[in-house]
This record gives sequence, structure tokens and C-alpha cells, in this order.
Amino acid sequence: MPEVSWEWLDWLEPSFLWVLLLMVVAGGWMGGRPAQAANRVRVAGRLQARDWLAKFDEEGNLISLSNGELELVSRSLALDNTPRLRFGDSMVICRRPRHLRTAASELVYDYRLSGSGWAVDVRYEVTLEGVGSRSVGLVQKVTLRPHQPLRRNFALILPLALRLPVRERFVFAPLKEGVGEESLVSPTNRSWAFYAAGSFLGQNVTLLAIPMIDEFSPSTPFRLTFCADPYFTTLFQVPLRPEPGAFQCVYKAQDAPLTAMEERTFYTVIHQRDAEGAMLNLYRTALADIPPGPDWLHDIALVHYDYLSDGGEGWFREIDWLTQRLAPEERSKVCLVLHGWYDLVGRYTYLFRYGRLEEEWTAFPRAEEVRAQFPRSCSLPMSRAEVHRRLRYAKERGFRVVLYFAHGLAVCEGARDVYRPEKVLYSGGWQGPDTMGPTHIQNPLHPEVRQWFKGYLNALLQEYGREIDGLLWDATFHIDPSHLGPPSCPGYAVRAMMTLVRELAEMTHRYRKDCAFLTVDCHGGQGWHLKVPYALVADGACQEGEGQPQAQGFGIFPNYRNVLWLFHRHPLSRFEEMRRSVEERGMPVSLASGWGEDGGISEMPSEMAERVLELFHRRKEQRTSLRWLLPKEGAHEA
Repeated sequence: MPEVSWEWLDWLEPSFLWVLLLMVVAGGWMGGRPAQAANRVRVAGRLQARDWLAKFDEEGNLISLSNGELELVSRSLALDNTPRLRFGDSMVICRRPRHLRTAASELVYDYRLSGSGWAVDVRYEVTLEGVGSRSVGLVQKVTLRPHQPLRRNFALILPLALRLPVRERFVFAPLKEGVGEESLVSPTNRSWAFYAAGSFLGQNVTLLAIPMIDEFSPSTPFRLTFCADPYFTTLFQVPLRPEPGAFQCVYKAQDAPLTAMEERTFYTVIHQRDAEGAMLNLYRTALADIPPGPDWLHDIALVHYDYLSDGGEGWFREIDWLTQRLAPEERSKVCLVLHGWYDLVGRYTYLFRYGRLEEEWTAFPRAEEVRAQFPRSCSLPMSRAEVHRRLRYAKERGFRVVLYFAHGLAVCEGARDVYRPEKVLYSGGWQGPDTMGPTHIQNPLHPEVRQWFKGYLNALLQEYGREIDGLLWDATFHIDPSHLGPPSCPGYAVRAMMTLVRELAEMTHRYRKDCAFLTVDCHGGQGWHLKVPYALVADGACQEGEGQPQAQGFGIFPNYRNVLWLFHRHPLSRFEEMRRSVEERGMPVSLASGWGEDGGISEMPSEMAERVLELFHRRKEQRTSLRWLLPKEGAHEA
């Protein structure tokens, strides 16, 4: 028998070994637990996948998960790991299910929990399934159905009964700032949290960039990846004797009442890969319904953003300059983003009532009033035909083209047929040549806001979809974890925004599989360290933050299998920062016209233009492969 199957003995106290010996003499050892205890537990359901067998009792406790040689269920939790709700200091535990349904592929337990003035039905569904070609995943889904609106804050806790049975256990954690940290589990290092909607309980908690951690040890080839759906906060707490582990999240039901069905799904994947394989487990489980972005994104070596620069002529001048200097086969590695083509922020020429775009309009209608901030911007007559001409001008010369989609959920009051006070989440936001009147951020929980954006995307794809390679949704970082909907339209704005991004990306892919839907997630710039990575459910991200090196790490893990681009408004004065981003982080060269330094390559001093071009030629020889950061050693390449 392999040595690993006995390593659990290392972490037992000597006194316990004497008790263990007496129990073995008295009755033997069954299934990795004392025979007397095992006889008291009736196995109500079994699930098997590949070599692994999971056993559950009548109450819903996981009492064993083994491949015949290795037992993963911690003894202290074998009889106490069903879901539970915590209200302050009071814990209400799922016991004595009202109904149990067993099948070859799943177990379903139905409970009813109640207290003073509240009652909730809880469904606990468990499956064991193959993950990839060799791994096995335990899927635990908890569904809450309140009998009446629940208006008390509470925590949903699913005890974590699994751990590697060895003395020293380590955890790989993809930290918020982009560091792939490997650390020893200890009393002060056993809790990590992915922060999105809701909140969590706990101290000494380290924030994660994506909802997963991976437990491993040099003493065994097996590893355990713990992950969760990305739509809500999850605290991951690994067991450390005598304390149990848990998946945990807090519902702010006092301000966002629980009125409808609520689902959370947690995954434990048993595998024998490395840290990168652990992240692959996240994509195969919690993000299984989110496909990777189109493959061409990884070929991009230079991104240029044009904010309707130089009276609209900058777009053509940049294309002409690049066309003269790049071979036809190199141009497909350049992506040009057409920005500023629309009328007003929040309207984008879309006529919601008719489900189509305007025929003609004025772009940058407020340019004269903001001349001091945007000295080279000017109002420009625009039309659908002109947008088509601009897109074709780039496509016919072999460049990739991405069309600017929207500025987050912002709407200016000048967009009179869109702006409504009852749809506003909070006030304030972008002011520029494309706004008129105050700006507000709309509530993604409001059904009319969601309907408007879906209608707008459909109209945009029908009109311009054949001439573009993707869409860029700017400023998706507007919605923070703390944002809750007002009483008239309550709920968690972060979750609503995440699902809206996912649904718009799905619409884009249905239109054409190779059409990308990108977000702009400011994960660390300007001190915004708690921004939510909406790019997790899209095809990649462009990161704001003025190319600040300390900010770039925040976008690495959420976009690890896709791409991370920079929105670099100062390519001249911060060229060295950009160079390091390209050479050390594998990001494309980034340029912009019409804002910041207005640094189009066609207008740069010749020496600087050649440096940019040389950097592009070096970068185009490799496909994008993001590298996570090591605590002291720079970067790790996947």
C-alpha cells in the first residue's frame, strides 16, 4: 500500500493514538473511522466517479470520500457537514431532511429551517463527476427558498469536510494583486475570500482574484481545488484541527431581502496536476458555461484606441501610417478600437422604441464646451454610412477592428429618451465631449436597463457586426461590491452586472463565434483594489490605470486564459512602463489618440515611433500568455 495512505497518522496526538489502539482492539477499524462510530451511521447514498467513491448518511453528511487507498474526509467533520444558516450568534443546521432522493448520479436532500418569523426550504444537491480526462469533482449545490421575504442578515455555511490527510498542507492562492502565492496552512493562514456580491465573516482573510484555491502537499501527488461560482462572495476556509473548514457567504438581507430562490454551487476537484491545472479546474466547473475568448485575441501585439481624434481624421492617418510600414501578414496582429463614433453616452444612437440605430447624428456634440480638457476634439457630423466606411477602411487593409460598445452603465441627462431617475443606481460619472448634462450610473437590477442593453447590442451587431472583430464595453468597473439596489428595485448590483456581462457576451458569440466581447475592468488603478473582475464571464479585458505597473497584476488571474490589454493614454512620457508591461507581462503595445498625450504613432517623433515599432516587432513573435506574479521573483509564465 502506498505510503501516503498512512501519513494521516502524523497529525494525530499521541494520546489519541492510545484511544485509537483501544478502539481497534475492541472492535476494529472500518472505513477509516472507529467501527463503533461507523456502525451508528447508515450509508444512505453512494456516488462514484472513476476510482473515487463518496458516501453520505441519511442527514446529508459526507462520511467518506475515498479511492480505496486515500480517505479525504476529516474525522471531526464526518458527522457534521450539512448546510447551515447563521443569524448573529445563532446557528440553524440542516438535519432530518423532509425528503431524500437517491440516484446513481446525484443525491438530493430537502430540509425546512425556521425561526421566529421566518422559514426557508433548503435543497442540498450533491454529485460526483469526472473533470477533464483524469480528475474527479464533488459538486455541492445549495438552494434556498424563503416562505416569505427574509429581512435579516445571515451567513450560508457549508462545512468543508475534505482535506489532504498529511501533516503539512500548503495552499496555492491566486491573490487579488496577481501574485500566485504558495503558503503553509496555519492558524493565521487558512482563510481566503473572493469578494463580489454580499460579504463574508472572518478575520485574517486574504483576498482572491478568482474564486478558487488549491490545497497540496509534497507528501502526496493528490491536490484539492476548491472553487465556487463567481456571482457572489465566497470565503474559503480550509480545516485545521480542531477547527472545521467551510465555504461561506453572507447575505445582506436587511438591505437586500431574500424574496426568491437563491442558489450557490461549490466544487472540490481531486487532481494530480500543478497550480495551472488547478485554475483549469475552475474553468471546467464553476465557469464551464463560459467559453474562452476567440483565438485571434492571442495574436494581437499592438492595440490602438482612437477617441475620434483630430476631427475624425486621426483614425485614417494612423491606419495609413501602419499600412505603409507593416507587411500584410503583420496587420492582423494589430487591433484598432474605434471610439467616439456615437452621439451621447447612454444613448449610442440607439432608438429603443424602434429597435434600430439612428441614420445620422452629431458625434462629440459638446466638444466646444470642453475644449480646455479635450483641445483637439470637435463636433463632427456622423452617420451609419460613415461608421461603415471607417470600419471597412481598417478591415480592407488587414487590421483587426473592435467597436466601442458603451461607457459602463452611464447615461447623461441629455439622452432624454434613455435617462430616467427611477433607473439610476447612483449619480456622478464621466463628463466629456460626448455627454450633455449630469451623468448617472444606471441600476443593472432594473429590468428596463437590461432590456435596453440587449436591444442595443442586437441592433449594433445587425448593423456593424459583419465588419468588426469584437466589441469593447468600457468602464464595467462602475459597479462595486457595496452597491445594492434601492427599495424600488432591490438586490445585489454586482451579481446583476456580472450576469448582464455574461448574457451580452453570449449574444455576441451567438451572432458569430469569432466575435469577441471585452470589458474594461480597472482592477487596481487609482487605488481601486476591490473592483470586481467582470472579465471572468467575457473574452478578456482592457485595463485602465494609466499603465501603472502596480495596477496591472489585478487583471492577470481574471483574464488568465484570455487576454489583458492596457489603455495607455501616455505612451510618450511612460514608454518605459509600457515596455516593461510588454516584455515582462506579455501584454500588447498600447497606444491612444484623442485623449491624454494624444499619442498616435503617426504623430510621434520619428525616433519614438521607431522604438514603438521595434517593440511591436519583438512582441508579435509570441502569442499572448499571461504570467502571474511571484512574491519576489517577477513573473511566472504559464
